[in-house]
Amino acid sequence: MNDKKPNGSKAKKKALAISIVVIVVSSLLASFISHDFGKVEVKTVRFDGSHGAILDATLYTPFGVSPDDQIPAIVTTHGAGVSKGVTAGFAEELARRGFVVLNISRYGSGASEVPESTGDDGSTGVFDGVEYLRTLDYVDKTRIGITGHSAGGGAVSAAAVVDGNYFTLNDMMINVLYDTFGQEFTKDEITMDADTLAAERLSADQMAWYNDLKVEAQEYISTRINAVLILGRADEKFFGPKTVTVGGYEVTRMPVANGGYLNGTFNEGSANTAAFMMARDEYKAIFQTDEIAVDMWYVPGSFDETDIPISTILGNVWDISITSNEALADAIAERKIMIFFTPADNHSQNFISAETTTDIVKFFEQTLSYNNGELTDPSTKTVDPNSIIFLYREALNGVAMIGMVAALVALAAILIDTPYFKEVKFEVGKPLSDKKSWIFWVMTILIMAAASWSMCTVGNKGMSLGKVTDFLPLANCVWQYIFYVIFVAVAIVIVVALYVLYVKFVKKEDIGFLKDFNVTMKFKAFAKTALLAYVLFLLAYLSVTILLYVFNEDYRFWMAVFTNMNLPGFTLMLRYCLVIFLPMVIYAIFVNFGRIKGMAEGPNTALTVVLSAAPLWITAFISYMPFYTGMTAMPLATLISAWPLLLVVPITAFINVKMYKYSGSVWLGALVNTLLIAWMLCSSTATSLYSNGSFLLKWFGL
Repeated sequence: MNDKKPNGSKAKKKALAISIVVIVVSSLLASFISHDFGKVEVKTVRFDGSHGAILDATLYTPFGVSPDDQIPAIVTTHGAGVSKGVTAGFAEELARRGFVVLNISRYGSGASEVPESTGDDGSTGVFDGVEYLRTLDYVDKTRIGITGHSAGGGAVSAAAVVDGNYFTLNDMMINVLYDTFGQEFTKDEITMDADTLAAERLSADQMAWYNDLKVEAQEYISTRINAVLILGRADEKFFGPKTVTVGGYEVTRMPVANGGYLNGTFNEGSANTAAFMMARDEYKAIFQTDEIAVDMWYVPGSFDETDIPISTILGNVWDISITSNEALADAIAERKIMIFFTPADNHSQNFISAETTTDIVKFFEQTLSYNNGELTDPSTKTVDPNSIIFLYREALNGVAMIGMVAALVALAAILIDTPYFKEVKFEVGKPLSDKKSWIFWVMTILIMAAASWSMCTVGNKGMSLGKVTDFLPLANCVWQYIFYVIFVAVAIVIVVALYVLYVKFVKKEDIGFLKDFNVTMKFKAFAKTALLAYVLFLLAYLSVTILLYVFNEDYRFWMAVFTNMNLPGFTLMLRYCLVIFLPMVIYAIFVNFGRIKGMAEGPNTALTVVLSAAPLWITAFISYMPFYTGMTAMPLATLISAWPLLLVVPITAFINVKMYKYSGSVWLGALVNTLLIAWMLCSSTATSLYSNGSFLLKWFGL
């Protein structure tokens, strides 16, 4: 016995060391990719938004940039229920092409604060990001682009409205003559050359003033947002024809900006598919065509107030370039180009899609005339838009996340063996299930069916079932996670209760699984178990803080993410722990109830993890494969915000099994999982909680 304990302790420390090495090496390699192997500088920036709150963003700049440089810049942003990490791939690939990129978490998302009022512009921080870029000496103010996904696409559209312009330079100068110099015009005259009219009507002094105002107008137009790409939705708020006043007359104008839409072919919801949107009259009016073709450059015509103009199609984005097509170069220079992309993706797949990212890169390459240098410079060696490498970084971040989970398990095993936490350790009960027992498999199938049903329910109705409150202010999509764990917990309680009744009244046997799992324990033991769980969480949070500081990397894969939080995030964690904790305890009991007699630990753990995750994986496959093959118009379970469950659920099952193995109690696994899930939700999801005020006020949501 004495010989085995040191060896066991040594094995645990070795497991911890290996896990730490996995985290560090994966994050280091991920950092190489994020920094394009030293060509791009990546840093976190925090700046005051226009509404009295701090915005959190990542700034990508070419290494060695100087104030004398004039580099095109792009703001990228995310949609609802996520933060800047999901659009990091877009930002990295644009930065690889030499762009300055500001990837922001919009107000209330991630580590960005929530202002007392966001005003009514609807840009939720995107316009603030544009204004921040304009403060950087090395940014070319005439070539700033913006792009955002889903709700972020709406914010991008709103920012374009705030900053945008529906007036040509001639329109503006006609208005100068009308408003400043009191000139009157016929409706035909407002289409005439303003400079000619000014020369005919103004004195020499007035003409000098007019010319000064023209310089100001030219600078204003040239420094408005140049290119706007809306992802995952089609929003006509900015790009649609608009009635404006020129020379005292109402006229119709298109926005002076290069624009595009990107919507996945399999974007969930019939009203959200690219095909549906392209068929709508609103978008046909934007593109001025009877039928919108994908990947084609459109040049909308000018309204003459008698006939609706018909656009000109210049060619396919993949066949022509501004370097070889003068008409395209002129249209882009005049900020008149439009395009519609339709990658073969679903809504959330855009985040992790090479095809979507390639389309984004191509759009900005052409509209901002840049790719690793000026496109018009014959010496520029462009980076192929099809060369997408951020997915390797994404995978490495996922490996680091798995390493973090393994490190927590190893660390828990080490700490439990210390004298201080001796009260936390109990005798592990014998496995209660038998792989040949029909009742075990009936219970398992019932729970799996309930989990699958829950997946469909939360996927399709989870956001509408939940309610954002002052106490629980996270975005509605969070309720998809919460309702899933609640529904599954209720199903577990019902199935286990039926099992207990069967054993007690049919088999006439006593069952004491609560005792086997050490659900009942003294308060001191529970307090130390809770303390140990919190210590493990703090160490995990410390590790991601170090990773962000050293490598600017965190723990994530796709939409499952553990990253840094601001102060309200920590207070929110405590509140959401209250909601999540009881379902996590029930889940921990059932997971360990499934331990099989006579099966080795490795296969036992693997079986438990697979059975926990199988209903999610199967449901996702059954839902989306017919959708992707055109057999159905909608997935059975719409998993727009619920995709992280496919990774989080097997992780929580693994933690439950391992924590029970080392502690002999289900409490430790339940507590650790509660903290991890609350951390995941509160570090990467939007909140409506106003950020200022004391810790106590934040706790109560005041």
